Amino acid sequence: MRPTHTKLTIDAQIEAALARTEASGLLITIDEVHATVGAAQRHLRALGNEIQLAQGRGLPVVAMMAGLPGGIRALLPDRDENNRRTAATFLRRARRVPIGAIPLGEVTTLNDNAARAAGLQARATTSERLAEVSGGYPYFVQLLGHHIWPLAEAGRITDGAVTAGAKLARRDLAATVRDMAFGELSPVDQSFLLAMAQWPGETPVLVGFIREQLDVAPQYVNTYRQRLLDAEMIMAPVRGRGSFVLPYMREMLLAPATINSHGANEAPL
Repeated sequence: MRPTHTKLTIDAQIEAALARTEASGLLITIDEVHATVGAAQRHLRALGNEIQLAQGRGLPVVAMMAGLPGGIRALLPDRDENNRRTAATFLRRARRVPIGAIPLGEVTTLNDNAARAAGLQARATTSERLAEVSGGYPYFVQLLGHHIWPLAEAGRITDGAVTAGAKLARRDLAATVRDMAFGELSPVDQSFLLAMAQWPGETPVLVGFIREQLDVAPQYVNTYRQRLLDAEMIMAPVRGRGSFVLPYMREMLLAPATINSHGANEAPL
């Protein structure tokens, strides 16, 4: 006699998993949420609804998801890709925690700990340089490690490995910016960022300079400035000024081929 298999709902699977463990609860983690489209988007909505059902029954389960702000905002409306209502509310109800730049001292510590865990070492000056290259941007910290660690020589991360790995990481960053960040913005949002890139100094950009570049009214600039702040493409370190969140964004914008859906995949180095 063949054994029968019952297809359990995610809610039931969560309950079954909790019954098999002595843990006090279940944490479900999902990365790259911004990349969910089509069937994956439907599965994400279904998972969110099932988690809400489990929580409604008092089961100790929570979910933690990560993704780029622009892509997540595209998932927030309660409609699917065919503009049909989905009754999915979990993302809009979720607590959102923006992740800003990591202090460079902490990046150095994180890199040193990760290197030791991988059996690698680096001089203090090399570790500090690696942190500086990252700009403290979490995704780029990850990209740098991904490319630099395999280039280590005899268990040591050298300055040469940092230089070569950073070049590869910047290319990946340029592709991400082009495809997932800049490419999803409206033409006006893009023009705002391009105007920012023309600022000649190293200090944060004056909002008045952007208005002059675009030749528009102050209210127009304020509206799109707020849109880009909400999208976490720019930040306002002081009143009346703005700066890019992504490292090397200015350099990439000044090399148009890197921010073009039909252009090259490489960032300026």
